[in-house]
Amino acid sequence: MADKEKILKEKIENEKSKYALLKKAFLQIYEYEKETGKTRIKSYEQINTIKEDDNAQLITIYKEFNDTMKKLETERDKHLGKVFSELLPAIVYYPEKLDNIKKGLMNVKDNREQKEKIVKEQEKAKKKNDSEAARNLNAEIQNKEKEQKKEINNLEKKMCEFEADRVKDNKCLFLQYIYSELKYHAKALEEMSSLFNKINSIDPLLSLPKFEKKYGIKIDLREIGVDIDQINQEANRLKEEQFSQTNKVFGDK
Repeated sequence: MADKEKILKEKIENEKSKYALLKKAFLQIYEYEKETGKTRIKSYEQINTIKEDDNAQLITIYKEFNDTMKKLETERDKHLGKVFSELLPAIVYYPEKLDNIKKGLMNVKDNREQKEKIVKEQEKAKKKNDSEAARNLNAEIQNKEKEQKKEINNLEKKMCEFEADRVKDNKCLFLQYIYSELKYHAKALEEMSSLFNKINSIDPLLSLPKFEKKYGIKIDLREIGVDIDQINQEANRLKEEQFSQTNKVFGDK
């Protein structure tokens, strides 16, 4: 039985070390993402402070970019909060459960050692030809063997239950993290697609006539390949297209 106790003890320690690694890994992900998120927000805010006195369209582009990217950071924080509030407690739960199982293993060890002491006492009684004491000690040995068998069966049952829960919940742990990542990235894709379309519909070349006037420049912009009339027509076309798409989605509601 001592060999079985050794194997089970090694299993318990190995599992505890695995959960320590899982906890460390997820904490590192959480802390890294939190810090890089703060850095990204600062970078977005710096972009938003750029002065564009000569181009109103670029100001709009910077603002749209800053607002959307900071919004995505908020979504990222929600995801990270889920990692911290739901995944980490689950990782902590199993080492605590292993400690309780370890207590059962110690009970088996104590029971075995007690039985060994009684066996030695019985041997002494036999040498002294104290048959009554030997019979009483033999009854104690039988009781200890029953207790030990019960303790071992209970321990083996708990270990099997633990292993079944562990492998199932470890799978769920990763599925939950992946689902949270998918949810965040789906939201990010939606927001980034919208941002792309917004920025794509803004043409900063429309401010060139004001730029010319401000700095007293008198050239035909077509000489540098800029056709303001054509740009205006394209801008109006994009607006009409966006309005049509919006109307298809919300017009009947």
